[in-house]
Amino acid sequence: MLPGEAKTKEQLISELAVLRQRITEFEALKTQRKQAEETLRESGQKYRSLFENMLNGFAYCKILVDENNQPIDFVHLEVNSAWERSIGFKKEDVIGKKITEVIPGIKESETDLISIYGKVALTGEATEFDLYFEPLGKWFSISVYSPQRGYFVAVFDDITERKQAEEALRESESRFSGIAENALEWIWEVDINGEYTYASPVCEKILGYKPEELLGKHFYDLFLPEEREQLKKAALNTFAKKKPFREFINQNMHKNGEIVWLSTSGVPILDERGNLLGYRGADTDITERKQAEEALKESEERYRALVNLGGKVGEAIVMLQDTEQGHAIHTFVSNEWPHITGYSRKELLGMSFFDLLHPKHQEVSLKRHKRKMSGEIIPGLFEMSIVTKDGTEVPIELTSAYTTYKGQHANVAFVRDITERKQAEEREKELQQQLYLSSRLASVGELAAGVAHEISNPLTGILGFSERLMRKSTDQEVSQGLEIIHNEAQRVAKVVGNLLTFARRREPKKEYLDINDILRRALELRAYALETSNIEVVTGLSSSLPRTMADLHQIQEVFLNIILNTEQAMSEANGRGKLSVKTQQAGDYIRISFADDGPGIPAEHLDKVFDPFFTTRGEKGGTGLGLSLCHGIVAEHAGKVYAKSKPGKGATFFVELPLSPIGASFDHKY
Repeated sequence: MLPGEAKTKEQLISELAVLRQRITEFEALKTQRKQAEETLRESGQKYRSLFENMLNGFAYCKILVDENNQPIDFVHLEVNSAWERSIGFKKEDVIGKKITEVIPGIKESETDLISIYGKVALTGEATEFDLYFEPLGKWFSISVYSPQRGYFVAVFDDITERKQAEEALRESESRFSGIAENALEWIWEVDINGEYTYASPVCEKILGYKPEELLGKHFYDLFLPEEREQLKKAALNTFAKKKPFREFINQNMHKNGEIVWLSTSGVPILDERGNLLGYRGADTDITERKQAEEALKESEERYRALVNLGGKVGEAIVMLQDTEQGHAIHTFVSNEWPHITGYSRKELLGMSFFDLLHPKHQEVSLKRHKRKMSGEIIPGLFEMSIVTKDGTEVPIELTSAYTTYKGQHANVAFVRDITERKQAEEREKELQQQLYLSSRLASVGELAAGVAHEISNPLTGILGFSERLMRKSTDQEVSQGLEIIHNEAQRVAKVVGNLLTFARRREPKKEYLDINDILRRALELRAYALETSNIEVVTGLSSSLPRTMADLHQIQEVFLNIILNTEQAMSEANGRGKLSVKTQQAGDYIRISFADDGPGIPAEHLDKVFDPFFTTRGEKGGTGLGLSLCHGIVAEHAGKVYAKSKPGKGATFFVELPLSPIGASFDHKY
């Protein structure tokens, strides 16, 4: 070390004491710099340690002047480690060298550092300024002092984040409003007391509050009650520091009482003097992400207990991870998933989730999975179908969350078997169809009654006169013609009678009856025809079936019509068959079912079989009034009649009659 250099360091130690008062004026460095001054007074060795470990960059330099005493360059005499980290140059690359040698073109830069530093070193007038350092893309706040003429000390504070925040805040109010109104995040402003002065409309979607409901409300009033004081203290402490903050994770109360996880970022709002006016920030709803993260942070034992509990409530939990081929392989399954799929846990682990999906759902599900695994958030529930081990199609409802497991992307899916719900929806659809059919038949019934009434009067004349003419006629050919007229007129009269019955123009005569007994009588009436048609009849009549109020002849007519229809369907299709007739109590109804093994009813005809005049028999006969007549009778008994069928697998007709309490009025109108 040269004598001159040693002398300079001794001077530095004594002269730095003079800087104590100036350095302490920097609020963020008060404690650090005070400790540095006290340490420097105690020993040079302590100074060196403190100097090297300061958090802020520190440089001691000598100004170089020309013959006119004008600053032309400067030389670094000493820099600390923080300066090296902040500026990006090594100490050995700058000590003793002119700055123009270290950074060529510095004189032509936008900020004339040589002039600024020279003025401080030659006049002793301290200064502060902000500098954008192009090579690093950083902003620095630089405080410059002169310990003695010709020398200066520069302290560097990295203010890049603050500058970025200030730059953002310099945007026009209209632009800010436009962004705030359309952003996915909730944009807000609070004053120095923490009261909301602005809230973008998204707050209603996230927390349920309209913007005007939050104005004047303290931000910490939305925190959970048990965490309110702690979070309020932390937030106000941040306010006091006037510094930006990022990704402050917190829980808030939705207006409906639910918990919402938010990621909050904010920047201070300052006036021209640097006084704090409040904060402006944005909240992102991360509830779904936090729920998944919190679940995965649980211990293995507790985690397994939790997910296996899902099996008791019909929900399965699975974890999927991609292979190099892009297959979503099961890496974990809860107890319910084997129960739903029919595969064992061992079979499922390592199996692709897409191998379970029904082919009609595979392509769209694969695309959605790839988007999720790339980090895209796709909220919502998705319905699809899987094919179980025995080939059964099972509808499922699925929601999933993106996470990581063992350092790799993973997808945690919550799967629910919605078979019962789908069956209920299908049943509701059937009931709607039955309601529609009842309404349609009621309208047709009114029309049929009018038509039948208009036809019956002239028909009576045709029947009377044709019979009279037959008695008087002596011509055999004429008599045969009159007989044809009379027979066809009788056939029309029967159709008219059926129309009137369908229209229900007379009230049923009801009494307490045994439905099993009526059913046996109906089967006895058709016993010979069924036997000659090679149709086997199997009955399963409930012995505990209660009696109910009904019209004997009408209900018997319903049973006979349905038996006749099934008999004809089986005979014409196969020349033989099997008819299964059962009765049972189903809640407040007595249910009678007639199941055949005939050709079944095409899907497009299933909702038409009870329509008046609808028949599939064509030229083989049938007016198409039999089943519509059944519907009218059962409806008048406040019951239901419907059919279920799969083509090629037979058909089943159901009649449901309501139970009537003892003592009900016999002339009650349904």
